[in-house]
Amino acid sequence: GESDMQDMLYSIVTEDIIILRTDSVRLAAGETLDIRVPASGSTYRIEVPQVNDFPFASRPSASVEGCGTNASGNSSTGIINLFSQGDYEPYLSIDCQQNIGSYDPNDKRGLPLGFYDEHFIEPNTDLEYQIRFQNTGTDTAFNVVVLDTLSEHLNWNSIQAGSSSHLYTFDRLSENVIRFQFQDILLPDSTTNEVASHGFINFRIAQNSDVALDSRIENRAAIYFDFNEAVITNTTLHTVGIDFLELLSPVEEITLSLLDVQVQPNPFTTSVEIGLKGTVSYLPLQFELFNLLGRKVRNERMLQNPFTVHRNQLQAGIYFFRISHEGEVLSTGKMELID
Repeated sequence: GESDMQDMLYSIVTEDIIILRTDSVRLAAGETLDIRVPASGSTYRIEVPQVNDFPFASRPSASVEGCGTNASGNSSTGIINLFSQGDYEPYLSIDCQQNIGSYDPNDKRGLPLGFYDEHFIEPNTDLEYQIRFQNTGTDTAFNVVVLDTLSEHLNWNSIQAGSSSHLYTFDRLSENVIRFQFQDILLPDSTTNEVASHGFINFRIAQNSDVALDSRIENRAAIYFDFNEAVITNTTLHTVGIDFLELLSPVEEITLSLLDVQVQPNPFTTSVEIGLKGTVSYLPLQFELFNLLGRKVRNERMLQNPFTVHRNQLQAGIYFFRISHEGEVLSTGKMELID
């Protein structure tokens, strides 16, 4: 920056979906902050709010993915887009797309993706939607129209129509329905030219101010190719919440764990033992297992020590566990399942 920070700012460093540390930061002009973390294959991210007099509500962040490998030679991926990119300035747009395999050619995606099955995002976080379409018919599509019905929790007045694959016109049909028209798009069918048969449109929109916690923001689009019936996309979901990252394993729970837990073997292939050292008077305990994106995949009672976790239908990957007693978290940790 060109001037000193006048106030202390509150930075958050995450490892995958765990809050690793929080610090107060105040930098002089041109000064940098170094964060040292182990190159263990995790995705690390730091986020810092803007200073109080900054004109936009952006939250600058930086991420590093695939730095080093874990015990089995792998690294975590797909984490960055769970978070908001914080690019609220009108002169800045950040687009980070994950390389994926096959997908429905007519779909809708909302970023940030959000956390856990509920896709939690914080209040007042902007959403960036992308609608993709493909002409899978038997002839050229001359006109394509995309209709989007906005959630009641989104602010129409804030919408910013964005980049696209082809020229379009944008208008509002009613209080919550917007339209993108691709006139004379001449979109070839996928059999004739698969590469050129695809198209997309992006737009950004803000939430209404202070949407109630646990509100569900759902959205889908209808795509019309000439005079054919509408193709309906998937429905995106976001849930407004706070402190959702701390629900899994904040750093205080790791460093102040009331249980000394050993996980052996780690990585594991078919089963793993969770051994508790010291007092075991807490039995029975509750054992919860989460995948890398925060989805709960196991919820079992620990009736004995050590406690065995069997693979069953779990897919290979990194998992987080949480051990609690009557709602109080006693320990958290990470384990890896390999083939």
